[in-house]
Amino acid sequence: MTSHFFDHPLAHLHYYRFGRGEKVMLCFHGYGMHGRQFRMLESQLGDQYCFYGFDLFFHEQTVLKDMSPAHLKKGLSKDAFCALIQNFCEAEGIRNFSVIAYSLGTNYAMVLAESGRFSIERMALLAPAFLGIPPVFHLLGHQPILNSLFRQLCRSKYALHWLLAIAKNLKMTDEDNQQILKKEMATRELRMAFYYSVTYLRFLRPDLETLKKELNTREIPVFFFFGKKDPLFPPSIGGDFLLSLVRVRTQLLEEGHDMVNEKLAGYLKEIGYDH
Repeated sequence: MTSHFFDHPLAHLHYYRFGRGEKVMLCFHGYGMHGRQFRMLESQLGDQYCFYGFDLFFHEQTVLKDMSPAHLKKGLSKDAFCALIQNFCEAEGIRNFSVIAYSLGTNYAMVLAESGRFSIERMALLAPAFLGIPPVFHLLGHQPILNSLFRQLCRSKYALHWLLAIAKNLKMTDEDNQQILKKEMATRELRMAFYYSVTYLRFLRPDLETLKKELNTREIPVFFFFGKKDPLFPPSIGGDFLLSLVRVRTQLLEEGHDMVNEKLAGYLKEIGYDH
């Protein structure tokens, strides 16, 4: 595994490269993780793929060029993000690629697919957050008064727990979700990254109708993985969207939300992703 930076007007994008295969796979990690999250795939799939694992915004070594409150509150457009990845692919000489994404990372991945700008060979989506963002996060990202309050709460561990308790009482989250969220916001650094993510990335969600049209027109194989014990993104969130896709396979794993582990390569092979 090697460490690299791609300098762009939007961000100093940090990524890892691993694997020695001829095919390319772009990797988008989950919240609180990093570009090394999928490294366990190298042992079984590294002869087929060269992996590019990005540190996503507000994670590890990737840094926005403009961290001013005004820029963060303006938010990242889907077009700006796609332009960043397009410029990255041009610089690396990447024409076609596959995608693997987990939780938060599925929003990034599906925005690329929705754009129609890229030649995507296949996609693996684990705990697909883009299908089931909790309504409370939408409110916190889009309502200015709530967003300002959210920023103040993220500065305090106890105040944020108070907010989560309110969300639970309003049935916006349940007990299982609460435990996951508390874990993902245990430190001030994680809480502020969470605030920045909710605020700056609030537009980074695909329009499902446009996405469906692009996936079906291009006949991109899409593999969905759900955890039987995942309270955040259960299989039920797929609904009619999964049924509407032409080339789709779904796998229900004996896992919770944290399903990126040493068994992942086996799951990918079992469902036929590596074919």
